[in-house]
Amino acid sequence: MDFISEIGFDAPKGKSREMQEWLRANEPKLRAEAPKGWEYIGTYAAVISTQREAGEFRQLWRHTSYADMDTWAATMREPTAFGQLFDEFSTKFIDDAREARWSQTIMKAVTDASIWGES
Repeated sequence: MDFISEIGFDAPKGKSREMQEWLRANEPKLRAEAPKGWEYIGTYAAVISTQREAGEFRQLWRHTSYADMDTWAATMREPTAFGQLFDEFSTKFIDDAREARWSQTIMKAVTDASIWGES
């Protein structure tokens, strides 16, 4: 199977350039330390979007099964290099204020998706 998980978020005010520099320095580590079954695709600025509340940035991850979500969660509970990196990123650069925009989407490849209700 093939999934893309998208995390949409706003950075705290005044932190976008710092986030950009952090990502330049740490994206190779995020890729190398990603949990088993996960691939870091990248973090993107949404330059054009019709989604008004999804956040100005999107982080994309590829994974291959629903079980990979459990692997991610387990990795975050342990003192792993990835857990520390992701915790640092999310603590510094994902605005968790109640009014901040955010979104989460999990997409499954159409070729793997179950399609029903069509005769």
